[in-house]
Amino acid sequence: MGKFNEFPLVIRAAIIVVIGAVVFAGAWYGPVPGLAAMRVANDAQREKLKALEADNNALRPYEGQLKNIELQIDSLQRQMQRQKEIVPDEKSADQFIRDMQSSAQGAGIEIRSFVSKPVSAKQYYSEMPFDMELDGPYFAMLNFFEKVGTMERIVNIDGLKMSGIGSKAQSVAKRRYDYAPGETIVVACTAKTFFGAGGGPAAAAPAKPGTPAAK
Repeated sequence: MGKFNEFPLVIRAAIIVVIGAVVFAGAWYGPVPGLAAMRVANDAQREKLKALEADNNALRPYEGQLKNIELQIDSLQRQMQRQKEIVPDEKSADQFIRDMQSSAQGAGIEIRSFVSKPVSAKQYYSEMPFDMELDGPYFAMLNFFEKVGTMERIVNIDGLKMSGIGSKAQSVAKRRYDYAPGETIVVACTAKTFFGAGGGPAAAAPAKPGTPAAK
């Protein structure tokens, strides 16, 4: 066999390439310390890269919908805030009384009595009733109940009874007051409002009825 240097340049180059490939393959796939660990690490990184690419491909269809999703989230947050105004998380009894007094003053009637009754816990909310006695002109009383019907917070009016001031019939009020000129009727009723502290998860607010009709 001739010496290596006697081979043509092309053959010598080919031999060197083949020998280098064999050595590299043996080192990479053989039990050479360090290289085997590098191969395992590279394979692991390659699998992670494939997983990331798969995640990116799965999310890519939603990229153009990001703005719409943000708008939907903002709308839901506003709805949640609105829900808390309609049915608060807490009793907020003081604020409720102030709101009722404000509606009464705006309508031109007097709330003579505002008595709290026991709270009734429902499955998804709690009911907070108040017994009320009111007096004033007839149409002013209608205006008051219209205002109550448009309050932010839900208010139901139950057990409404009415009697005329100066009438011979028994008054619906438990006490007699110094009525102002122009006042014609006395009303007794129960005003019920709600707060979201019932025994179960949050749910839809109780339905708000129409303005009660005076009888």
